[in-house]
Parts: sequence; structure tokens; C-alpha cells
Amino acid sequence: MLGLISDIHSNLYGLLSVIEKLQECDTILCAGDVTGYYTFVNEVFDVLEENGIVFVRGNHDEYLLRGSFDGFSPLLASSLEYTKSEITEDNLEKIRRAPTIYRSIFDGIKLEMSHEYGDEPFDTDVLVYGHTHAPSVQYDGERIIINPGSCGQPRDGDTRASFVIFHTENREAKINRSVYDIDKVVDASKKAGIHPRFIKALSRRNV
Repeated sequence: MLGLISDIHSNLYGLLSVIEKLQECDTILCAGDVTGYYTFVNEVFDVLEENGIVFVRGNHDEYLLRGSFDGFSPLLASSLEYTKSEITEDNLEKIRRAPTIYRSIFDGIKLEMSHEYGDEPFDTDVLVYGHTHAPSVQYDGERIIINPGSCGQPRDGDTRASFVIFHTENREAKINRSVYDIDKVVDASKKAGIHPRFIKALSRRNV
């Protein structure tokens, strides 16, 4: 049984709420964007390491490896500058070492994980990707395409942290949600001077 998560974006409390529900999983995989937006970047890396979670680099993670943030919008640049000022060199090195594509076999099932979904053909039974912050499970013939959504900043109108549990024995993928204390993330973000737009995104709902 696999736990699939994505787009943590330094939201420690969203991540912890999901990890609590994935304790029976044999392996937990993260489809990128560990960093960005919120204030708990180093604490999130601690949780990933403590739980043996494999992650691929997302676009926000990749941005941190650049020498400057010229060319980005002022809003995104402010988020990157904040994260760059907080993240430890050890955790930056973890990003450098992280792959952009992860491939493995679980119970005879070939799985490929990347941050963004591409149009190029792939030879795999299960494709996992993130980036959209909206969970989905799609079937393309025998292939299953899974987006766990975001456990850090959902954008589908449901403010709960999102994740997927994939049962390898019957190839069943189920989208799950987890309630967490959004106010703790909001309070920490306000104290750190995080842009109000990112703070408001945590509570945006249409359900």
C-alpha cells in the first residue's frame, strides 16, 4: 500500500495531518513542491526524513537552486526570497540531490512519478504527478494516472489536506482528505510577513 502526497509548500500542519493517516502504508511518495509559500520549510524536511519519504523536485524546489529570482513576479519572488532566507544548506542539498523523475516497481507494478504531467509517452503502469493542487484519479486503458492534490495549499475548493492511498494488490486508488489546524499556519504566516494572498489561499473554499 502506497501513500501519495504532493505540493506540501512548507505547510507543516497539513503534512502532519496526512502522515498520521498514512502510517499503515509501506511507502510514502511525494510528487514535489516541498517548499514555497509558508513558514515551516526545515520542519517539513525533518518530517520527510523521519518517515523515509521519497520526493521529486517540483518547480518551486527547482527555483530555490537559482542564483537570483529576476524575471519572476514580485509575488512569487517574495515567497522564494523568504524560503531561501530560511532553508538550511543541508536541506538545499537534499533538493539538489532529489530526482525530477522517480521510477520504481511495487508488487510488480511499474510506477513513475514527476511533478508535472507531460504529453510524452511513458511505459509505466501508474503515473503520479502533482502541480495542479487538485486531486484526480484517471484511467487510460490499463494505466492509472494519479494526482494526490495538495496537502499544503488545496486549490479545488476543499480546504482539507489532500492525499491518495494506492492499494497495489487490486490497483485501487482513493482520494482522501484530512482536517488540520489552518489557524496555526495562518498565525505563523502573519508573524513572518507572508503575503496575504498566500494566507487567504488556505481558507478558499467553494464546497
